[in-house]
Amino acid sequence: MCECLQSFANIEVDIYDATRLIKKKFPKDCFCFVMPPGEDLKYVEKLNGKGNKIIKEYVENGGAYFGICAGAYYACEEIDFWGHHDLHISGKRELGFYKGKAIGSLRELGGERRFDDTYRSAGVVDLQWGRIKRETSKVYYHGGPKFVSNGEGAFELLGGYVVNGMYAPALVKTNVGKGMAILSSPHIEMNHKYLDKSKSRNDMELAKYIQHKIDLEENEEGRKKVWDFVMSEIKRHAKL
Repeated sequence: MCECLQSFANIEVDIYDATRLIKKKFPKDCFCFVMPPGEDLKYVEKLNGKGNKIIKEYVENGGAYFGICAGAYYACEEIDFWGHHDLHISGKRELGFYKGKAIGSLRELGGERRFDDTYRSAGVVDLQWGRIKRETSKVYYHGGPKFVSNGEGAFELLGGYVVNGMYAPALVKTNVGKGMAILSSPHIEMNHKYLDKSKSRNDMELAKYIQHKIDLEENEEGRKKVWDFVMSEIKRHAKL
């Protein structure tokens, strides 16, 4: 993640854990807070209350929030997540930047099963993205949501998947006070170099790893265009 951010116009990246965030808040020259992929419930555990208050104040006063996968779930008003073996996580979330629900994982995109920590629940999928003229690029999917508006808040649709013939919003932008938030269901930061072979625990998982790696390498130009598009949106907001 840090390498991806630094590669775009030499952005300086600083890493904050929950403790540092709560103690030091954000520097005045911070133009974007990135909530990375991970586990939504761990974010809830560490940030509910004071941490989320700091994030909301930063964004409402003109900052930008960029959430990817779990970071996107976390910034929605409500989530409804299903994983493999009937794992179910649902409920309200404090940030509520997106007025609606993040629903996932999307088995139709993940291959064999709903989300788990293996490559068998991941996929390299088509994302239709852009403002006026839509382009289609292949990106890495592993557990992200579709965004379902509750009709109460305005948002800009920047991209989506086609799932069972229906369009599923997967990349959205919303205004938050003087600031903004961009939420991404797919892992647009992921290229083939970041896949970890050591996570393949058997021949079937190794085969999936190899296929995903090939697919991402062959489609790197398109993925990079999506990444640059999102970074440009954030930089335009920050007037950089």
